[in-house]
Amino acid sequence: MNSITALITFVSISGVLNALMGLYAATTKTHFSGNRAFIGVSATATLYIFGFAMELASSTLSEVQLWTLVEYMGIAFCPPFSLLLVMHYTAMEKWLNRKVSLALFVIPMVSLALIATNDQHHLFYRSIYWREGSPFPTTDVVMGEWYIIQGGYTFGCLLLAALILMRQWRKTPVYRKQVMAMLIGNLLPIVTSFLYLVGLTPYGIDAVPFVLAVTSASYIWAIRSTGMLDIAPIAREYIFESMRDGVIVLDPLDRLVDYNRAAQRIIPVLCTPHLGLTLDKLQALETGGKNLLSCLNPSELEGGQRIRWEQADGVQHYDVYISPVLNRTGTMVGRMFTLFDVTETAFGEERLRYLATHDGLTQILSRTFFLEQADQLHRICLQEGKDFSLVLLDVDHFKQVNDRFGHFAGDRALTHVVRVCERHLGDGALFARYGGEEFVAALPGMNLATAFKLAEAIRKDLEESPLPWNETLIPVTGSFGVAMAHSDMDTLSDLLHMADKALYQAKEGGRNCIRTAVT
Repeated sequence: MNSITALITFVSISGVLNALMGLYAATTKTHFSGNRAFIGVSATATLYIFGFAMELASSTLSEVQLWTLVEYMGIAFCPPFSLLLVMHYTAMEKWLNRKVSLALFVIPMVSLALIATNDQHHLFYRSIYWREGSPFPTTDVVMGEWYIIQGGYTFGCLLLAALILMRQWRKTPVYRKQVMAMLIGNLLPIVTSFLYLVGLTPYGIDAVPFVLAVTSASYIWAIRSTGMLDIAPIAREYIFESMRDGVIVLDPLDRLVDYNRAAQRIIPVLCTPHLGLTLDKLQALETGGKNLLSCLNPSELEGGQRIRWEQADGVQHYDVYISPVLNRTGTMVGRMFTLFDVTETAFGEERLRYLATHDGLTQILSRTFFLEQADQLHRICLQEGKDFSLVLLDVDHFKQVNDRFGHFAGDRALTHVVRVCERHLGDGALFARYGGEEFVAALPGMNLATAFKLAEAIRKDLEESPLPWNETLIPVTGSFGVAMAHSDMDTLSDLLHMADKALYQAKEGGRNCIRTAVT
């Protein structure tokens, strides 16, 4: 095989690879919006390569000119198709309306027309001639004005595409294999074309068709191994980066490979220099107390987990889920943590729980919740042999306060009573609004005498603390009934009944006094 035949064969292989790549893209079902641009790149590269192969096989300058026209059907249009492909890949479709897309092909169309009519004006090639001293027939050209314009446009499209990909490289580390394949497809032709223009290629031959074999191979590898035509990398800007929920992607060794802006806002330790660090090392980098990243335990997240995260500016709640990241063959290639900010929902749930267990006016326990909790506490005290007492309090002459000063004053009187009681009740006591103006306190570990003393302290404090109201003082006093469990037969209902009888005796005895239940 002589040298020219070997060159034609190698170039033809490159053309076949590009043709197959375009055929694959044309027959593959994909949601990639840039699939047409990808087919355009493959088709125009194929035209260029086969046109160049036929030029190498030409024996006359007229044949060379004919196949040069075919070459430029590819070489002039391939760079704008490459730019379109990159813009679709990096989710820049907002810049690609119909007018802009068509405008990218104006210069290639003019170039094609000028090449076809070059003999009339010589604006593209001043002359085409056989190169002397070459071991095989090859031509050389003297550039015309439009040749320079077309060359500058070609370099501009490919360089802009490369710059966009370099920007994408920093933003999407998980898709760097795909970005690298596309960078090779744009940078290799730029470098090779530059070497050709400055005369550094062997025998002055255009080496771009040869390196397109390498770029085609890199594209085919990216398509087969990383699913380059899948939607995931394309939609990243729209889905991954625009998500309000935080997403963290780890590889099978629990190393950080990707995250979105929402995750970085939640966990500032996520940053480009920390890509590749394991989850353990990332958790160690967090400072302060209980940090959110330190709560991400994969073994505990299979079914989801709610994390309460206390920060200096408030409390945040996150639902965290973990899911596998699978490649096209179904093999797990990583894990994805998704952090849903459910702070508002959690606060709403907490508020509902609070309203279900607390009195809306006084903010102390409701009667229903008190009865549940006090019954459990009473049982525990019986089992452990501890004392357990109850105190019932009824505000004296409350109806007169409402009638004389109004219901708003009555509400203020009730909250006033609660504040006074809370000054004397310990942390272990259960305190609730039992009825309209009636309150109850459960006192675990407290005998009857101690409970009586506590009730007396509250009674005295109330008597000495009238409620200020519109430049007057409203006297607020209370009647108390105290009872204590004496045997295993005493249920909570029994104790409440005993305390209620004692309270009735206090009210019958003149109010603003305390009576104890007598067994």
